[in-house]
Amino acid sequence: MHKAISCLASLVFISGAFTAAAQEKRTVSFRALCYQHMGDVKYVSLPAPAAGAPVQVPLPTSGFGTETKGVFEDGMVRFFAENSNPPKVIAEGKLAKSERQVFLFLPSPDAKMVYRVHALNDDEASFAMGSTRVLNLGAVKIRLNFAGADLPPIEPGGMAIYPMVKTADEWGMFTARVDYDNGKGGWTPVSSQSWKSAEEKRDMVIATVDPKTKRPSIRQYQDIPPWRVAALPTGGPK
Repeated sequence: MHKAISCLASLVFISGAFTAAAQEKRTVSFRALCYQHMGDVKYVSLPAPAAGAPVQVPLPTSGFGTETKGVFEDGMVRFFAENSNPPKVIAEGKLAKSERQVFLFLPSPDAKMVYRVHALNDDEASFAMGSTRVLNLGAVKIRLNFAGADLPPIEPGGMAIYPMVKTADEWGMFTARVDYDNGKGGWTPVSSQSWKSAEEKRDMVIATVDPKTKRPSIRQYQDIPPWRVAALPTGGPK
């Protein structure tokens, strides 16, 4: 009898622990970046804080949005349609680990959603100044070449972060090339540009392949985090 009561108490404790973990709330500072607007959905909302109005979050496509704080539950990012009553979730994804994150809004494959949210750690321990973060959102492997050096391939759906290039020219520029796996044991260059190497900024690169045209696309976003802007000299970096 005592053993049964003890086991029941243990089960209740474990169940309570799991329930508490499932309902855990996290406050995260985040910046939004939208790969492309879906229809006319250019804003999303967070639930209203106590005695306040819902928080409107713009979805910029040309760069990172203003840093905002949000409270999220169950390890998930959820955003709602503006002025929806009851609130309707139209964008969601899994939270990353950092207390500072970037939320990348991508077209959702789920017909019930507008966007899927790809959360990325945004703290400098995870993404150091001067480095380049590359996301391969296409269906084939890609490979980058920085200043003449081939880098390890990135699998479809994968990500890599490369440290700052030290072999830049006197103006801090270097040649960056992006190759796509041609499926024949080789690589096809699809983009070759001059990029700037500077410790005052970071860069995020998104590689995709258009599912209809099959044409590759490379987008580069320069990132000067808001906590670094005040420390920059006037006029730099470019």
